[in-house]
Amino acid sequence: MREAQGLRTIKVAPGTRIWLDRSAQQLTSADGSMTDLEVGRRVEVLYVDDRRKDTADWIKVVVASGG
Repeated sequence: MREAQGLRTIKVAPGTRIWLDRSAQQLTSADGSMTDLEVGRRVEVLYVDDRRKDTADWIKVVVASGG
């Protein structure tokens, strides 16, 4: 399910994993960090509780093909 684009506040817990989605470069995902979570970057989020949608289990940050 794809949600509308826009800003959304999501809690990041101590166990939340952050990944860099490098599929546009035909590379595997890499470990990311909080510094990779920048305004304007596209992300995919798996929520701890899909009904509440407030805390992330993991976040995948899309890395543009240019870097």
